[in-house]
Parts: sequence; C-alpha cells; structure tokens
Amino acid sequence: MKKGTLDNGFEYEIDETLLDDMEFLDLFADTVNGDDPWAIFKVIKTMFPPEKKKELYQFCRNRETGRVPPTKVGELIGAIIEDVRKDGKNS
Repeated sequence: MKKGTLDNGFEYEIDETLLDDMEFLDLFADTVNGDDPWAIFKVIKTMFPPEKKKELYQFCRNRETGRVPPTKVGELIGAIIEDVRKDGKNS
C-alpha cells in the first residue's frame, strides 16, 4: 500500500500495484479521454474503500453549494495516480 499526502493536503492510501493492472488503467484512460466518463465510478470503487470514498467526496465538496463537482474528484484522482507513478519511477 502506498500512503501519501498531496500538495492540497488530501491524504491517500492505495494499492500501488493498480498501476500495473491493465484493466484499471483502461478504466482510468476511459475517464481521462472522455470515452466513458461513467467509468470514474469504477475507478473510485477500485481505488478506495467506502469510508475513504466519503472522505474524498467531503474533501472535494463545494462549501457554497454542498455539491461534489466531478471535475474536482477527477483532478484529485489524477493527482493521486501521478503521485504514485512519480514515486514508483524514483524507486
């Protein structure tokens, strides 16, 4: 498991071997490329247990509207994947 903290303060813990799983990478690519924007739900479910998903949504919640913008969630997931990938290259 890879633990880390992003520059914005979000703390994460994910299985870094996800980045060596072609099916997961396909899902993530589908969300990034816009081929299947609904795949983001599978990406989140694969990356986080339910309690961490709630924490992710709370972190991304717009304080004024009370809503959780999908773009902010997607950006945060991308930042986590990039952080894990970056650390993997330096090992």
